[in-house]
Amino acid sequence: MTMLRMLSPNETKFWLLDVVAPMNVVIVVDLHKAEHGIPTEHPDSFKVPSIVTGSNGRPRWEQSGLDGLLETVSEANPGDMWISHADQLLKMRVGTEHNPPFIARFLQGPAHTMLLLVLNHALVDYRSGLWMADAFLRNVAPGQLAPACEELIPTQLFGLSDADALIDSWWSQRAAHRWQSAGIQRLTDVMPKSSGTRLRTAMLTAEQTDALDDRCKNEGVNLNSVVATAIGDISGVDNVAHAIDMTRFIDPKPVPGPGLAISHLFTAVSPGPFWETAQGVRAQLFDNLNAGRAADLLLTLPIALEEGGVEKHMAEATVTGAPSRIGNDAQPSALGARNWVVSSARGGGFVISLARNADRLMIVGSLRDEDPDSLLEALAGRLVSALDE
Repeated sequence: MTMLRMLSPNETKFWLLDVVAPMNVVIVVDLHKAEHGIPTEHPDSFKVPSIVTGSNGRPRWEQSGLDGLLETVSEANPGDMWISHADQLLKMRVGTEHNPPFIARFLQGPAHTMLLLVLNHALVDYRSGLWMADAFLRNVAPGQLAPACEELIPTQLFGLSDADALIDSWWSQRAAHRWQSAGIQRLTDVMPKSSGTRLRTAMLTAEQTDALDDRCKNEGVNLNSVVATAIGDISGVDNVAHAIDMTRFIDPKPVPGPGLAISHLFTAVSPGPFWETAQGVRAQLFDNLNAGRAADLLLTLPIALEEGGVEKHMAEATVTGAPSRIGNDAQPSALGARNWVVSSARGGGFVISLARNADRLMIVGSLRDEDPDSLLEALAGRLVSALDE
């Protein structure tokens, strides 16, 4: 196998979470209108890197010598059953040494088929995950592994004065010796404790979705801010993280392909009138972004190794969402109009993923053991009731 590069600080954080319990991403694609068949053997062009550890215990990317795992399961109604399959796939080992680099499970029904593509979260986020699913369906090379996102972010976007020094030291031989001396057990000990993940969904009607979109526009807020406010109301959570695609700040844009370029911004959610609180959350997002906090969070792990833990860098809940457009006019996407991405809840709190299922807002919750099953329905209900305020 050919070594591609060492894992970056942000990638390594996700890998350490995966060492304790699988940290996966499942890309779900409804192929109802797709004009291609189901692959029966490993796509020869779709090559995916995997994580291996060297003699000093440091993780690195290598081109996997293993084939991915392809499965076809017959289901009377894949649209109803995908969530139970995704639940199971989030718990499977993928993308690491001695494990398949990916798993592709097709749920085949009489009217349509759904693809569930499973990749290690250290390799992809929601943006690159959709790109990988598109490449898989077209049986084309997904592209080369992107350079470490931390190296591509302009220095001025970091709030930390020593960000460049932290990044440079990560790749140094001294860091390798410190890593080997610490041992994997101490390194995993600084991460959040393992928790099981189970998926639940809730959906707004088309009319409710249109009304919510219109209200957000009129109030000058984005959907993530509104959902964060509703989370605070129903659960008492007062610290919500928002997933941020850092490629939007890189110029020129990285060539599409595998790579992790996701960071987060934290916002406080205080009790108060619903739409005023949502406006305050949106303002915090921009203030924190301008202060460099999204870029700084890419360096959570090297900072935590100095401080002894990452708990203070974790939120109680995370809101994320996937872009709906992949490809371009010259190279149209193989993805249908309905696709979304879900991940394990391992970052310190539950994860709320927002997606469009046709003309309806779909809320997917990656819940931990201690989170109630009713959380998603309560969240959808709070969004609807806010329309009358």
